[in-house]
Amino acid sequence: MKNIDGFFSNVNHLTIMRQLFLILSVLFFLGEATAQCPSWSSELDSIKMMRHRQVYQNHTESGNYKDAVYFWEYIYERTPGGFEQLYAEGVDLYKKLYELEPNEYNKKFYLKKIISIYDKRAECYPQNKGDILARKAFEMYSLQANDLQTFVAFGDVTQLLRNKTPSYILAPYAEVTERLVGKGKLSFSEADVIRQSLVGIANHHITLTNDEQYTTALAYVHKYLGKDGTDIVAFADATKKGTPSDCVYFLEKYQDEVANTPDDRRLIQKAYTTLKQMDCADGEQYFGRLLALADKPNADLTDGNTAKTSSNVAQANMALKMGKYNQAVDLYLKAANDPTTDTDKKADCFYQVAQIQYSKLKKNVVAKHYAMQAATLKPSWGKPYTLIGDMYTASMKTCYPTDPVMQKVVLIAAMEKWEYAISLDDDKTAKERIAKYRKYLPTRSEIFLHHSLKEGKSVKIGCWIEEKIRVRVQE
Repeated sequence: MKNIDGFFSNVNHLTIMRQLFLILSVLFFLGEATAQCPSWSSELDSIKMMRHRQVYQNHTESGNYKDAVYFWEYIYERTPGGFEQLYAEGVDLYKKLYELEPNEYNKKFYLKKIISIYDKRAECYPQNKGDILARKAFEMYSLQANDLQTFVAFGDVTQLLRNKTPSYILAPYAEVTERLVGKGKLSFSEADVIRQSLVGIANHHITLTNDEQYTTALAYVHKYLGKDGTDIVAFADATKKGTPSDCVYFLEKYQDEVANTPDDRRLIQKAYTTLKQMDCADGEQYFGRLLALADKPNADLTDGNTAKTSSNVAQANMALKMGKYNQAVDLYLKAANDPTTDTDKKADCFYQVAQIQYSKLKKNVVAKHYAMQAATLKPSWGKPYTLIGDMYTASMKTCYPTDPVMQKVVLIAAMEKWEYAISLDDDKTAKERIAKYRKYLPTRSEIFLHHSLKEGKSVKIGCWIEEKIRVRVQE
């Protein structure tokens, strides 16, 4: 009995020692992470940081992204371990700057910054490393980072998470792999290893839960890399012989696929992007026809001036879908300013430019200019005026941040635009706006107590709006 008691005593002793060692190891690890990722050292610090956060959030809401970054960086540099949401907000800020930046050198800087934010987040929050790296890899893919770097980022995710790899990683990983094979930077055998890995991850989830997202992802893996690797092998063998060339191979491949599924927008975008990135001169004549398919109403257009306009619009639509907003604006204007473009299509192009300038590039004055150009070309069209009303509404707080009554006066200007849109063509959206915002018009008492307003009198709204309106109140 003594031997048994001694045995259990030794076991308990060893167990306690192991647990103590584990606790000390964790504390050491956390200490290292805390040293590299300091949080707030006092309640005063936390208040100061939250104030800075409020400032950069306000700047972000008003579209002042460069001012917002200054205050975000202040927190990021001093307390990277303060709160994890800081990283997501930083990525969103730098993505806005990336999207708005026309200079390629600056865009690369912003992209590197976005990647570094994800890396720092993974360092400071190692318990979420898998999810963070997955988001980072997908962000690199979405922002069209270097294919090889994106490929490595995807590989880091699957190596770390294995069967826990999220479904949204599989298709873009396969697509980037296919592109690298086409550029000669990846062998077919290396690509086939990736294919097998992705297929295994998808089948794991399909077998366990019949997960629809993994089923869809698997279909795209097969689409990009084939079902058994033979597509990659055939391509590799062909390139070893020297015929067909990379460009010819992919051109023929996409011509066949697009011909079979002309309504597949993802395929059209993939074909366009791949051929452009490979600088395929052989594909130049095909681009116009390919891109026209992206613009469904013009899909059956052939050669001639109309087809030329359609091609510019289709390329603009494609650029817009890819987040290349400045390029989309240039292409829409190119189509609008073409002397062969008819008046209605010119108006449509100017309206698209106005929408992009307002919602994506945050240039309200420019947006209003093009909206009015569209309205001038199609005098009975209400949508441009509805859009201008939306612009005014979005600027209520930024134009008069300390005067809530004048904010409501800006809403009156928006109401006038919506009402005019309804008078032209009974615009449905304008009706919805009026029904939604009518209750936010100023009250009679608010107007009475305001030092510079009087019901029924005209007042000029400043800011970028620069319009006179007649003061009215809630009914």
